[in-house]
Amino acid sequence: MLCPKCGRMLPDGVPCPCGAPLRSTNPAVNLIKTLGVSAKLLAAAVLYSAVVFLGLLSLLGVGAVTSPLYYIGASGAITPEDFEELVRAMDQATGLSGILFAAPAALSAAALWLFYAACRNRKTGNVSTAGLTIFQVMAYIQLAVYCLLAFLLLVLGIFSVVSAASMPEVPYYVNGENYGAAPLEMVVGMFVLLILMMGGFCALWIAFAVCAVKTLNRIKATAATGVPDNRVPGLLTGFMMVIAVFGILYGMMFCMMFPVLGLQMLCSAVAMILLSRLLSEYRRKMTFLCYPPAFPAYPVGPVLPRPPVPPQYPSGPKPR
Repeated sequence: MLCPKCGRMLPDGVPCPCGAPLRSTNPAVNLIKTLGVSAKLLAAAVLYSAVVFLGLLSLLGVGAVTSPLYYIGASGAITPEDFEELVRAMDQATGLSGILFAAPAALSAAALWLFYAACRNRKTGNVSTAGLTIFQVMAYIQLAVYCLLAFLLLVLGIFSVVSAASMPEVPYYVNGENYGAAPLEMVVGMFVLLILMMGGFCALWIAFAVCAVKTLNRIKATAATGVPDNRVPGLLTGFMMVIAVFGILYGMMFCMMFPVLGLQMLCSAVAMILLSRLLSEYRRKMTFLCYPPAFPAYPVGPVLPRPPVPPQYPSGPKPR
């Protein structure tokens, strides 16, 4: 067994004197442990912890008041009493949104720190999946919420269509000319179109949650059995990158008005990018374990000189 920290060859199951985490005899489990102590996962855990810290700051009302509001209040656009009410309302809104935004980040930070500690364990080569279980529960909750929301949108859409169908036709006149359908029917049609768009958005989130649940199940199975599995859907990593890009854009916008909330969004978005890259690296390296090359890419052990081979002729050795 090769130590990943100092490169020393050790017997299987023997800890290295350099203090590196104990390795398993299974390469798939070793890969999980290696990625679990990587800089990407550690940085993601720190960023999610920063989101929680910033949420506590927003609860105290720090950063809710911004320079544009001071400028408006000082310029006399509103009275001092209204200005104080506006600032108080912004404090409450920022504190509530910060706490709501920090709640899932706190669970994510706890899950990442647990997984990081399990991968750095120096007593056993196996990996505890308690942190992955927390992510799995969060994915199940997200899946249930979006399924419920999709069902409510479906019921609301059916009710709107039935109501529009049973609505009596009312002539619509403009300057004495009959334009047929009433504007109310047009409003109902636009409302149904909006429901369909929201339903498609919910379906995309449902697919994302399903991919997350399946991926976590496969990683936990690999950690428990040692059987390599490289099935990490591209929808999962791609959607995480899209969420992160929008999070960065919204975070930069919110930094102007709500600095603390904007920083929370930026930290969460960067952590999402790191996790997406980590899953992509896991898929790539696990693919190498699932489909190893027919010949090693590098020589194993010392390269010994080969004995000279006498030349061969079609009719046998060359006569003397």
